[in-house]
Amino acid sequence: MQNVDKAKKEIARLEAEEDAANDSTDAARKPAQKNQAVNGSASPSTELAQEKDAAADATEDLKKASIEDNEATEA
Repeated sequence: MQNVDKAKKEIARLEAEEDAANDSTDAARKPAQKNQAVNGSASPSTELAQEKDAAADATEDLKKASIEDNEATEA
């Protein structure tokens, strides 16, 4: 029983360290899927919305990178 309590405390400590390292944000590729054990079942519509958000973010990042590249070549 003592070992179980120690293990639970260690897991909580490690998770807290991970959250602190990630600024307490969902940095997983699919946060709904990663947090499924905590939040319950991730619905397909939620996962689809996350995928669309991720695609929009990637598109925006690529546009910014393209603009930066164009500015660097023009300078």
